[in-house]
Amino acid sequence: MEPGEVDIWVGESSRDLRLHQAVQVEAPQVFLPLHAHSTVQEWLDHPLGRDVLEPVMTPFLENAGDESEAAFYRSMPLVKVTLLAPATLTPAKLEELLEAVRS
Repeated sequence: MEPGEVDIWVGESSRDLRLHQAVQVEAPQVFLPLHAHSTVQEWLDHPLGRDVLEPVMTPFLENAGDESEAAFYRSMPLVKVTLLAPATLTPAKLEELLEAVRS
C-alpha cells in the first residue's frame, strides 16, 4: 500500500454509504527494481535511478518542444530512448546505468 490519505466508506451497499472517514496511511515508500523497460519517469522517481539518469536525460527533456512532448518521453521505456535518441543514450550507456543501479 502506498502512503497517503485513504477514504473509507461503510454502508449496506454501494448506493447506501452512510459512514465516511478519511485516514492517513503511514507506509515506507517501496521502489521496484529498475530495468531497461522501466519508463524514464520510473527511473527519475527512483532515488538511485534519478542520480544516474538525470545528467543524461535532463538536457534531452529540456529540449522537448513542449510539456506534452516531455511527458511523452518520460512515459517511454528507457530502452526505447536508445532507438529514438541514440545521441542521448546509447545501448552501452544504458548498460552502465543498469550496472550503477544494481550495485
